[in-house]
Amino acid sequence: MKLIHSFILLLLLPFYTMAQSNVSTDYANQINTAFAGINLNAVPHGLLKDYAMEFVELNDYDGQLTKENILQRGSYVAVYNTLLMSRTRTDVPDLVKPEQFEAQWEKYRFPHHTAISGVFYKYSQLNNASNFRVENGVISPRQAESNAFAPPSLYQTKEVFAMAAPVMVYKNLTLTVKLPRSMFFTNQFDNIKGLNT
Repeated sequence: MKLIHSFILLLLLPFYTMAQSNVSTDYANQINTAFAGINLNAVPHGLLKDYAMEFVELNDYDGQLTKENILQRGSYVAVYNTLLMSRTRTDVPDLVKPEQFEAQWEKYRFPHHTAISGVFYKYSQLNNASNFRVENGVISPRQAESNAFAPPSLYQTKEVFAMAAPVMVYKNLTLTVKLPRSMFFTNQFDNIKGLNT
């Protein structure tokens, strides 16, 4: 697994230093080439952590609260953007472009009111380096994917849960806090009940 992660890090290094205002398709082209040997449509949940440009380590946000994983707006947006970058199919529920995400959150900001945003997703990551090989810069499974569904041994299923408010400091005595459905992003609708609309 270390070999695959080292390979992916080498691919990402030139893009990590680029300014955010520059829109480039170089990363997408290189990551798609690297993963050309994997049937991305067969990735469980349509999210593959290894495919993403990781802005934050998703494993740190598994639902267990620690001092290290308390979120503020910037780190929460990094979790969201990492999930967005891990998308291997366009049918993953709720994930919208970053500009749309920010616009949705801003519409709930007005005096003495705020909205908490949250994510709860199941995602996949490559299970074991011995299940994969890298040849000519392309990662592929050692065992052939015989049908449209990936063998479960190729991937581990993980969960990410994160929530944050858009502000860290509030100086008045009263504040109305909401968790609107439009600000809670998930691919687990059956497990989430009772959210505001």
